[in-house]
Amino acid sequence: MMLCIHKYLNVYSVRECLDNGNYILILLAVLDRKTGKRIVKKLVDNISNEPEWFRKFIFLCAESEGIHCMEPIKEEFLEELKNAHG
Repeated sequence: MMLCIHKYLNVYSVRECLDNGNYILILLAVLDRKTGKRIVKKLVDNISNEPEWFRKFIFLCAESEGIHCMEPIKEEFLEELKNAHG
């Protein structure tokens, strides 16, 4: 984990992190304010074969950016969140 953070901060650009294939680097890049809505939307559009935990994170980021995406896993996840918080 620390190696990924080091690479994110000192070695790679945001674009290189997104293209790297390492989920941690991609997550760090998505959290970066330099990553815009278009990139998040592109991730959402190409997310169907990714692990569920990664999809959930990207959907949360998309929602926070005001990007609406309707995929069954997202709907189930949002329903779980609503039920968990009353």
